[in-house]
Amino acid sequence: MNLLENYTLLFTDSVFANTVFYGGQEMAFDIMKQLGGYDIRIMIAVAIFGYTVSVLINYWFGRILYKIYNSSIDNKNAVENYKSLKVGSKKYGFIILCFNMIPAIGPFLPVLASFVDFGLKRTLLFTMISRLSYYIVML
Repeated sequence: MNLLENYTLLFTDSVFANTVFYGGQEMAFDIMKQLGGYDIRIMIAVAIFGYTVSVLINYWFGRILYKIYNSSIDNKNAVENYKSLKVGSKKYGFIILCFNMIPAIGPFLPVLASFVDFGLKRTLLFTMISRLSYYIVML
């Protein structure tokens, strides 16, 4: 395989391993790191770009879940609980999104952030920073 194919594999692995639908684990980054001969900066940039695409997919999925939830609630207590969850996410959302480093719960956090309307820009910022630190720790 040439370099373009390897980096494309890294991108697709990063996208699909971090979507909420897959639930797998990234392997291409580890394999490329162990094999050597690849530029680490390009590896991190490609992996973070793929991860950003997966965050956008997960965020979009969270918006769909919110629309389904919003159209189905009739109970006044459910509305109040949602509003309090939304207020709590404004205060502590950035801390929660920093837990994106943990592969088991990482894909679900952008869905939750979208559901409570945390904001796409802030979600992308905090998830990219946490994933960058994850890749640096993996090196």
